[in-house]
Amino acid sequence: MHTIKTTDYILREIKKLGIQHVFGVTGGAISTQIDAFSRSDIQFITTQHEQAAAMAADGYSRMNGYGVCMVTSGPGGTNTITGIASSYFDSVPILVITGQVSTFDLRTNKVRQRGFQEVDMVSVMKPFVKYSKLVTKAEDIPDELEKAVRISLEGRKGPVHLDIPMDVQQADIDGRSLDFFPKKKRKKVNVKKVIKMISRAKRPVLIVGNGCRNCLIDLSVLCETIRWPVLPSWGMLDFQSVYKVEQFGVYGNRGANFTAQNADLILSIGCRLDTRMTGSNPKQFAREAKKIIVDIDKNELTKGVVKADIAICSDAESFISSLLEKVRYQPRLKWFKQCKRWADKYKTKTSKSKILNPYSFLKVLSDECEDNVVIADTGSNMAQTYQTFKPKGRLFTAMGNSPMGYSICAAMGVGVLGHDVVSIIGDGGVQMNIQEFQTIKNYNIPMKVFIFSNEGYGLIRQFQDLYMKGRHIGTHEGVPDFEKIAKAYGLKSMTIKDPKKMVGQIKKALKMKQVIVNVIVDPISSVSPRAIFDKPIEEQHPYLPEKELLKNLIIKRWQ
Repeated sequence: MHTIKTTDYILREIKKLGIQHVFGVTGGAISTQIDAFSRSDIQFITTQHEQAAAMAADGYSRMNGYGVCMVTSGPGGTNTITGIASSYFDSVPILVITGQVSTFDLRTNKVRQRGFQEVDMVSVMKPFVKYSKLVTKAEDIPDELEKAVRISLEGRKGPVHLDIPMDVQQADIDGRSLDFFPKKKRKKVNVKKVIKMISRAKRPVLIVGNGCRNCLIDLSVLCETIRWPVLPSWGMLDFQSVYKVEQFGVYGNRGANFTAQNADLILSIGCRLDTRMTGSNPKQFAREAKKIIVDIDKNELTKGVVKADIAICSDAESFISSLLEKVRYQPRLKWFKQCKRWADKYKTKTSKSKILNPYSFLKVLSDECEDNVVIADTGSNMAQTYQTFKPKGRLFTAMGNSPMGYSICAAMGVGVLGHDVVSIIGDGGVQMNIQEFQTIKNYNIPMKVFIFSNEGYGLIRQFQDLYMKGRHIGTHEGVPDFEKIAKAYGLKSMTIKDPKKMVGQIKKALKMKQVIVNVIVDPISSVSPRAIFDKPIEEQHPYLPEKELLKNLIIKRWQ
């Protein structure tokens, strides 16, 4: 019988997932596993904080198909939760391995802790992973590793977790080869009722979500076949189609919102239709439209947000392939042209003021970026990026959990793969993970970080202005000199603040392999347009004149 050390075995098998890099922070309980990298051609990337390791694995997975994070017990594991939650809510498959105290040190009664840095990581992880297991027998490692990875890739994808004690890491095991990828067959989906409803529609709209990410060719064929206006979720804004209108929702394009709201049929595939898209009151969303909702997660279909006339639990690939077998040419030319007119009329507006406007900056950055991977953070910089960017490459953010500090860490995960990556982040968000400047330097990661310095938490300030009479508590605490900080880490840096010099400076930054750019924007610039609480998404702030609003409504106005 051929035996192999547990830690070497794990690295050997995860290579089958296309893993070339693993992210983490070492510590006593994981040190044996980390030592195995000395005998592997997989590179261990040491981040400065475990949260950053989980977020880097998330970004890595979004571009490479899978990501792995390894950290020690106790605080090492608990520090990863924010990153893991981001993967869970956005359906990103990653494997998290935590070290644990040796099996003889595990608590056996109600005592709070027995071993040093012992934490019940299975209970901690359970709300944020598809599977979590403490592996107390070395011989169970092959089965548990195979099971965990398969679960992470089956159905709605997501993170999984294995907690491995130190003595289990040190053991030798039978090194059988694992199969992470069972043969997948497309399922046949009954689309008879769907075809019937489609044939009756006069103002149909196709909404595509990130669940369509793995079947882009079939999706493009469907778009070409039915030729409806296509509204991408923010997770699919980089989907390229001549039928794409714009993004819709609370911070969406006004024209796209008129498209969604005036529809008489919504076909939503692989999209959660959460309240950032529908508005705070889902009853207002596409209120005169029939709704066909296709989602791989049956719980999404029964969550009670948007009521479906036809609800189909299926992966996007199976549904689209089944629909393509039955659907015929379905253009609504007059309707499509109207939707395009709305989108063109209400494009995001830039500014020519003396103070740098974030929309003007992002318009130029969008024009100058080629096939860059662009990762937005959260808050106003994220909303403004999604309102402005016309991506030629991949564009994403951690939309579900939306933690500050995500984009810089996810960009590290993308950058080690060799992609030319751009991180867009706020002056508040960057300080959540500013220590990762050291990781960027250590591994010479090719990435450009654009920090929007608006002197605080801009989106929350806007909320305070709207609902709290301008009481800015906790949102204007001052910012450091980011150029000096970058210099302290040994990174190249520059500041952009003059609108007249902006274009040349952006071009210069994008030509650099690695740079931290401090973008000093107007501190009172706001996210515009945006839907106001309890208003339907076609009535965004700043409000249109009454006459203009009514002219754009085919449906009845919400009362």
